[in-house]
Amino acid sequence: MLLAWASATFLFLAQRVTVGRLLMLCGVVVQAVTLAMCAYLVDLSVSLFELWAELARKHLELTL
Repeated sequence: MLLAWASATFLFLAQRVTVGRLLMLCGVVVQAVTLAMCAYLVDLSVSLFELWAELARKHLELTL
């Protein structure tokens, strides 16, 4: 009886450790994807600012 309880408890702890590691891995993957998206959005913002500056220069060229 005690042996069966002890083996079930250790099995449950092993499963908890496995689930914890899987959750940690999923968290790292989500953070990596979020970081990649943020880098892409920063690059897109810089490109848009450059486009806006070019359009402003053209506008000044045409109006002056």
